Amino acid sequence: MERLKTCYNEFLEILGRNEEYKAVALLKGSAFTIDTNNKPTIVCSGDFAASHIKINFLKRIEDFFKDKCGDNIDINVIVDAKFVKENNIEEEILIEEKITNENIIKSNNINIEKNIEKSNLNKKFRFDNFIQGNNNKYVFEAAKLVSSKPGIEYNPLYIYGSVGIGKTHILQAIGNNYLEIKPNAKVCYIDGSGFRDEYIHGLQIKKPDIFKRKYKSLDMFLLDDLQLLESAQETSKELFEIFQVLDNAGKQMVFVSDKPPKELRNIEARLKNRFEKSLILSIEPPQYETRLAIIERKINDLNTSIGEEIMKYMAENITTDVRKIEGAIRSYLSVRDIMKITPNIEQCEEMNIFKDYFTSKP
Repeated sequence: MERLKTCYNEFLEILGRNEEYKAVALLKGSAFTIDTNNKPTIVCSGDFAASHIKINFLKRIEDFFKDKCGDNIDINVIVDAKFVKENNIEEEILIEEKITNENIIKSNNINIEKNIEKSNLNKKFRFDNFIQGNNNKYVFEAAKLVSSKPGIEYNPLYIYGSVGIGKTHILQAIGNNYLEIKPNAKVCYIDGSGFRDEYIHGLQIKKPDIFKRKYKSLDMFLLDDLQLLESAQETSKELFEIFQVLDNAGKQMVFVSDKPPKELRNIEARLKNRFEKSLILSIEPPQYETRLAIIERKINDLNTSIGEEIMKYMAENITTDVRKIEGAIRSYLSVRDIMKITPNIEQCEEMNIFKDYFTSKP
């Protein structure tokens, strides 16, 4: 029993190191035990958690147990809210600290690394490694302003644009920069689906007040992929209440979406109205020069080099989702390393090195 519990806790630690915070929260919000038939069992407080664990994590857990214990171990997943409440003594703490990823301040000397982690921020997203161009200059300057003077100007700030053009980077950079200035601040970064899941989980375990208290006590609220709350009427109503409290308290809010407020559908009308009155900025797809600068930065980050001809070739053909740039670079490098050649443009086309990354086939 203890050996299996140790393995289970080690698995959770690995998830945490990999920044899979929602997974850690979901699993720790359940209880791990051995049933009367001596079978390891994950006991969940509701059907949502049980289903999510079965679909997304059960095989990973069983594979991990096999690697650690050397045996095939089947794990049951069941629903028993009463058992969880009676046996999982961490539950309420986890709901408030882990599931919601709240940046709870326990000491004036708190380590900023832990502060960033609890805020659900990725520290690699910073202003100093964000490539500026004509497509994002205004957004960049506005983001720096709200991170240094939150709640004073541009509150709330609403940013929108298509996929893969740096919205998430700029959003998390706001939070990371603010924590550099004010390490003890309560900051939360989360996307629309995570916010919705937290709200639903709070209802399932009959502890919605913990969810409300967490968000209403923030100093800075960063919500990504707002469009994922379309058709989630109850969740958007709850978001409006949180919006009201934070707005009245002068706390900074930044919302990111793939569409402007006027195009949002099935969102709480009062909330949509407030978005339309905020500062609304768009990020456009980067121009050629900016794309080339991004490629050069990515290659430099990988501590390698690629010929100028190939870099320009990539910049000319990856025109929308710039997240594909890193994939294209790695594809090229893998061929170069495996085949022991340095492909030119003609060879790249013959070998289809970039076929999965270019916006349109050249």
